[in-house]
Amino acid sequence: MAEIATPVDSKTCTACKTAKPVDEFSKNASNADGLQRHCKACMQLMKAKSTPRTAAAADAGAPAELPVDQIVPSLTNRHIDETEPEMLELVSSVRRLGVLEPIIVRVLPANRLDETARRDAGRPRPGWEIVAGERRWRAARLAELKTIPAMVRVLDDTEVLEIQIVENLQRKGLSELEEAEAYHRLVEQAHVPKEEIGERVDRSRSYVYQRLKLLDLNPAGREALRKGKLDFSKALIVARIPNDKLQIKALGQATGEERYGSPMSKVELQQWVQTNVMLSLKRTKFDIKDATLNAGAGACMSCPKRTGAQPDVFADVDSPDLCIDTTCYRAKEKDHDDRRFEEAQREGKKVIEAAKAEKLAGAGSYGGKWLAGHYDLDAHPDYQLDVDGTTLRRALGKHCPPPVLVKHPTTGAVHEVLTVDKVKSLIAEHGLTRTAKRAAKTEADAAEVKKVERRKPIDERPEYEERWRRQVLAAADAKLKTMDAIPAELLRAFLLDKLSGYNESSFGPALDLGDEFDEDQATERLRMAPEAELPTIFLRWMLWDAEDGYDAWDEDAQAQQGPRTPLFELIHMAGVDLAAVQADVHREMESEDRAADMEAAEAKKAEKAAAKAQKASAATAPPAAPAASARGKARAGKTRESEARAGIADALRAAEGSHNQAPDGAGLEGAAAAAASHGQAAAAAAEEEGAALAAPDAAHPTLKLTQAWPFPTTEKVLSPRVFQIGDLVRVRDIDVLRRNVRGRVGRITGTTNDGRVQLVYGPRSSDTVMILVEHIDPYLADVLPGSQVRVLRTGLTMQRAAFEWRTGEAMRLQADGWVIAFPADGKHEACESTFGAEELEVLP
Repeated sequence: MAEIATPVDSKTCTACKTAKPVDEFSKNASNADGLQRHCKACMQLMKAKSTPRTAAAADAGAPAELPVDQIVPSLTNRHIDETEPEMLELVSSVRRLGVLEPIIVRVLPANRLDETARRDAGRPRPGWEIVAGERRWRAARLAELKTIPAMVRVLDDTEVLEIQIVENLQRKGLSELEEAEAYHRLVEQAHVPKEEIGERVDRSRSYVYQRLKLLDLNPAGREALRKGKLDFSKALIVARIPNDKLQIKALGQATGEERYGSPMSKVELQQWVQTNVMLSLKRTKFDIKDATLNAGAGACMSCPKRTGAQPDVFADVDSPDLCIDTTCYRAKEKDHDDRRFEEAQREGKKVIEAAKAEKLAGAGSYGGKWLAGHYDLDAHPDYQLDVDGTTLRRALGKHCPPPVLVKHPTTGAVHEVLTVDKVKSLIAEHGLTRTAKRAAKTEADAAEVKKVERRKPIDERPEYEERWRRQVLAAADAKLKTMDAIPAELLRAFLLDKLSGYNESSFGPALDLGDEFDEDQATERLRMAPEAELPTIFLRWMLWDAEDGYDAWDEDAQAQQGPRTPLFELIHMAGVDLAAVQADVHREMESEDRAADMEAAEAKKAEKAAAKAQKASAATAPPAAPAASARGKARAGKTRESEARAGIADALRAAEGSHNQAPDGAGLEGAAAAAASHGQAAAAAAEEEGAALAAPDAAHPTLKLTQAWPFPTTEKVLSPRVFQIGDLVRVRDIDVLRRNVRGRVGRITGTTNDGRVQLVYGPRSSDTVMILVEHIDPYLADVLPGSQVRVLRTGLTMQRAAFEWRTGEAMRLQADGWVIAFPADGKHEACESTFGAEELEVLP
């Protein structure tokens, strides 16, 4: 029979097989044509079958009162427990109100006549079978009702089963597993396609598929789900595992049986399954499109055990390319390995057979070293290698050479290995250790920071402060080694007390132990130190301890002219000129900056020259020669570049040396000439490779000082007059000075680069003045017996320091100086002490 063409404005109903206008179909966006597969009339009939309370059911026929004892339950309906509380409540309700909603019955099928006749012998023969409403019928019987309202339908066995299952699915308190079993019955017994179940029960397709997946749980999983040890979300994750052994393992993780009673959360279980069960198909060693691997399994992309093949079941899994069948996956890996091993043998590559591998097998596989003398590239790197990466292959990266193939003697799997010596040499050659990478990164970061810092003025760079401070401390420490002593045992007890429970880092340099030392070592050093060394150790400790304090180098403390902080007092006592050190460091850093700039310019110029030469050589040389020619030119360029850099550095060192040899009075003109000379020398070096670099013929003038008494002095030029820190001087009586300063005798305690000195002439903080060197004269006391004198300078011991600024009478001259008698005052008792004339001022 010829097919009847369906008009474009009509559609054939899949239930009644009739072509009907499209307006007789409900809309459904999930279908290709946007319409339901069944027409509205068929949908209404289906709903009437499954929902007795609808209008369609009422129209099909009026309810009839049927005898309760002539109705029998269906054999396909679920068992009902008449003793459950909900059933007893229903019986009580029926006894008071009767059955309010009719049940659905059909005429008793012929195949049940004999069975019901034998079972109900002596009673009226049953005439109807319950389709839906068995609970109401049982409640009516228990309430001893004679009749029950019922609607009689003509239904076959399949329709009865569908109605019963759908009705049961609408029950409250139905478990997920009961739902799954009901959906399965619809498919297997009622022959309802899986795709249509959602429409019948008003659920999404994903909802139905996930419930059906629960039936893949093994018996232990189903039992755990029934007893509440496993909730639906975790049960679904376990059910998706096709391997029974892996299901049991995952079940132990989910319920906590393999985690000391601590069950996993859903997220943790998902992660565990994706790590231990699901295998990525994106980074397989075999071709996932190869259908010949693991005979009969087919290609991975068309396999139903791929997550992407069941999107409704694996809706919570991010990747569609995960394999859930680990057995098949490993079998494909083995087939691939065997083929590769055979191919390597045919090509004559180095391989190790299983028999030989068994002889070489080591005691363990830690660090991928299961084969003696070899590392497995796909194992985690041995911790002793100190490399990054989840596998040795990733750790070696692009430096990984072609591996040796070896068959595992037990599993037969093919592994890729390298000899231990080869791995270690590669790591060392390319600096792949974490330590080397950290060092390289630290060096690169430091170079980058230095590059950024060089853009700042030198005075604003942290390096400048750090360098001049270190030099000041080192100079002061060197001088403090020569200091006189104070009570030795007191110092020893004090230092030992400070060492225990204090900032012991200051003791490292003070005891010449360095930065890394043991506290016991320092304690022993202090206990065994000779008494003569203890004052020196104490002063050095004070220096380094003061430097470690908060705001130790504060600018206000540095500029303070009266009582200073311990750090700056010690620096001044040591005769270290802060301004001179800062100027020296400043010049050093300027020289380094100039050298770095010249070096960068030379490197850039050499690079351009090499590129130009290579380009020219490539255009003119024969085909076989260009590479060698370019390499030769590049090598030549590099040699000239390094020579130029060395010449620049030598010239700068020569220039720095000339700064310290500038003649007196060079002034600003000398500085300008020096700067010009530096610029000309640098330009000459940059313009002509290999040319000799001339040292500048002028120098930057600097103010230099001699070191303070009692340290060894080094002559440094201040001006035509030379004064040392600690010298006694008298202020000239000239009009340009304040009256209270004229004629004063005091001690020089500091200097500046502008030709001034700091003069202290009394014990008060206001007894300090900054004065030009041309306004002072050297002072030496002309002491005579009976002269009234004042002590202006003392030693470093506490006893000597107590005499500073005290007034007394010169009694007599001895070999070691004048004996001065000091009268008693409010703070001191009368006493005598000896001082040199260079420490005294004769009072008028």
